[in-house]
Amino acid sequence: MTTPDAPSQPLCSLGVTTRTLSALRDDALSQVEAARLATHIETCAACQARLAAFDDLAILLRAERAPQPDARLWRAVSTAADTSSPARRPRFPGGAFTRLSWRSIATVAAALLLIVGFVALLTLRRPTSPTQPTSTVTPQPTATSQPTATLQPTATPFPLLPAHPLTWSATQAPSAGGQPIIFAGDGQSAYTCEVDAVLRVWRTYNRGASWVAARQVPNDPSMNMCELVVDATDPSVAALAWSPRGGGAGDPFTGLMTTVDGGATWQTAPSQPFSQIDQLDSRGGVIYALRETVNSSNSVVYHIWASSNRMRSWRQVDHGLPSDVTGFWLQPGGSSILVVVSDPTATTSQLWLSPDDGVTWSQLTVPGGAPSYRPARFISLTSSQNGIVARWLNGRFTICVSNATLATTGPGSAPTVTCSTDSGATWHARPLLLLASAVGAVGVNLIAIADDGAALASGLGDLYRLSAASDRWQSLGPLPPGAQPGASYCPSPGAGVLWTLWIPIASGSQGRIFVANYAP
Repeated sequence: MTTPDAPSQPLCSLGVTTRTLSALRDDALSQVEAARLATHIETCAACQARLAAFDDLAILLRAERAPQPDARLWRAVSTAADTSSPARRPRFPGGAFTRLSWRSIATVAAALLLIVGFVALLTLRRPTSPTQPTSTVTPQPTATSQPTATLQPTATPFPLLPAHPLTWSATQAPSAGGQPIIFAGDGQSAYTCEVDAVLRVWRTYNRGASWVAARQVPNDPSMNMCELVVDATDPSVAALAWSPRGGGAGDPFTGLMTTVDGGATWQTAPSQPFSQIDQLDSRGGVIYALRETVNSSNSVVYHIWASSNRMRSWRQVDHGLPSDVTGFWLQPGGSSILVVVSDPTATTSQLWLSPDDGVTWSQLTVPGGAPSYRPARFISLTSSQNGIVARWLNGRFTICVSNATLATTGPGSAPTVTCSTDSGATWHARPLLLLASAVGAVGVNLIAIADDGAALASGLGDLYRLSAASDRWQSLGPLPPGAQPGASYCPSPGAGVLWTLWIPIASGSQGRIFVANYAP
C-alpha cells in the first residue's frame, strides 16, 4: 500500500496538503471550502491518489481484530492508576473503600478513552452521499434594538423545479497574462490589468467584444502584481493596488492608484493613512469605500469611508461599530447602510444597519447566526464565496445567510438559507440545496440577490436559483466548459447579467469571458 505522501504520486497543482484532505474526511472544513475542494478533486489525480491511500488504510484497519478488554487489560489499568500518584491514599474506617486521587481517576478515564477511540478508528470510512434534510431551525432571541425577528420553518424543497438553463456567449480576454477580470455593475463593463515590463490596464464597454487600454498609468520599475476593485454602481470608478517585486511579509500590496474616468487615466494615491481599497460603491455623487487603514498601533483595520470629491479626501462613516467592517451595501438614493462586522480571527460575523449614513447603528439578529465574511477583493470566481448576500429591493434590504458547514450536511441534519425581505425585521428559513460529491454532501454557495428577489447560488459547476416565493430550488444549467466554478451577477441591464471566465493555465494562452442574460 502506498502512503498519501508517497514520492511517486503526482503533485497537486493547487498545493493541497495531506492535512487538508484529512480534515476534509473528518468533516472539519467549512461548507464552502469543502465544496471548492470537491470541485478540484474531481480533476486532480494527486488528491484522488491521496484519498485512495486513505481508503486503503481504512480497509486494513477494519480488517484488524478489535482488542477485547480481558483481565490483563484491566490489571494494566489498575496498575497505572496505583502508580500514577506518589501520594499515599487515605482509607476509610475498616479499609473497605479506597478513594482514588483525581489524577488516578483521570488515568483510568484516559485508558478507557483510548480503548473506545481505537475501536472507533476501526470503523473509519469515507463520507457517503447524503440523505435529504428536513428544515428544523429554531428561533433565536432578538436584539432589543430591532423589531422581533420571527422565523418560519418550511418544507424540504426537493425535488428541484424544472431546469431553466442559461444561454452563454463567449469573448476573448485582452491579454495572454491570465489575469482575473473584474466586472462592473452595469452588465457591460469590466476591467483587467497585468504587469510585465510595465503595468497595463484595459476596460471593456461591451461585454468583452472590444477592449480599450488606459491612456495614462503611473509606472514604477518595482511593480510586480496588480489587483483591481470596481465601483458596484458607477463603472467609471475603480481602484488598483500593486505589489513590489520581491514581495514581503503579510499582504504584499503596498501601492494604490485610482480612476474616476472609466480607466482612461489613473492617479497614484498616498499610501498613508490607508494601504488598500477592498470595496467600492456610489450613491448621490458620493463614493463609499471599504479601506484598509493603519492605526496608531501599526495594525491594519477595516472601515467604511466616504468621499464627496471623487476620492481626493475621505471621511469615516462607521464610528461606534464593535469590530472591523468586512463588507457593505447601500440604499440607492437614500441614507441606509448595511454592513458586515467580523473579527479577522472569528468564525462568525454580525450584521449592523444604519438608517442615517452612519450616524447611528443597530445590530440585526440573524436566527442561527451569521458566518464569517471576507472583504470583496479576497473573493474571486476561483475561490470560496461568502455565506451572506444582500441588496436594496422594494424599499428594504433583502438579505440571505447560509451558515452550513460540511459537518451539518450529514444524515439527519438540516442546513438552511435564512432570508429577510424587510431589512432584518423578520426572517424565513428554507432548506439549503445539497449536492452529492466525491467527499459527501456539500451545500451550494450563495452568489447574489437577483432583481426578482431570488437567491442565486453555484455548486459543483452548475448555477441555481431559489425564488423569493418558493421553497424549491431550480437549476439554471451548467457553467460553460472550462469556466471557473463561480459566477458574478450584475443587476442591469434587464433582469441582470451573469459573468464567468476561463483563466488559462498554459503560458501564452488567452482567457475567455462568458456572459449570460439572467431570465427568471
